[in-house]
Amino acid sequence: MKLGFVLGIGVAVALMIWGLNQQFPGMMNEESGGSLVYALALLVLIGPGVLYSFKGRVSDALWQVLIWGCLLILLVLLYSFRDDAKRIYDRIAAELVPSYAVSEAGGSVSLRRSEDGHYHATAQVNGQDVRLMVDTGASLVVLSYDDAVRVGIDASALSYRFPVNTANGLTMTARVRLNRVQIGDVVMDGVTASVAKPGKMDGSLLGLSFLDRLSGYRFEKDLLVLEQ
Repeated sequence: MKLGFVLGIGVAVALMIWGLNQQFPGMMNEESGGSLVYALALLVLIGPGVLYSFKGRVSDALWQVLIWGCLLILLVLLYSFRDDAKRIYDRIAAELVPSYAVSEAGGSVSLRRSEDGHYHATAQVNGQDVRLMVDTGASLVVLSYDDAVRVGIDASALSYRFPVNTANGLTMTARVRLNRVQIGDVVMDGVTASVAKPGKMDGSLLGLSFLDRLSGYRFEKDLLVLEQ
């Protein structure tokens, strides 16, 4: 009788999830469906033991089965909608931190315009986080001296012989090649860049040596979309 009761609960939970899948087509896939079968089998195996521990207290047993059944459904739903949850998280993060790159369909990313009117991106440069301001007027990616040191460049050994106009006036820069620049899902290897002398730049720039190698980039209201 106990086994029949547990099987009945298992069938009820399965019917509930089947109903949810009918309401939300595509919720269940092969992977999450396999996880559900495993969870139901586990419920059948441990169910008799749970009921025995609540011998004589049927209401407590039913309450525990209901709680665990709901938890199973919640876990399956969270796993099934994990991609949607990631997109929601990205949108919220972008609202709070405009330099956060939101992954879009097709391998593109979007950046939200900051309060200063510019677009900023928290990029991975040679594996290190660097905040870059998008500057379509800059022919190259330009790193401040401090950012260059942080990404592993021996900035003290460089030859500063290329003039560049910055917000602080004309300064001399050195040419380098960055192993990798990554913004969200957009990745570019072997990016030509320049390094400014110490104290000549407060931040770093994302210039055309990165942007022109993309398949495209466009401005949409408050968003800048970068396409791999």
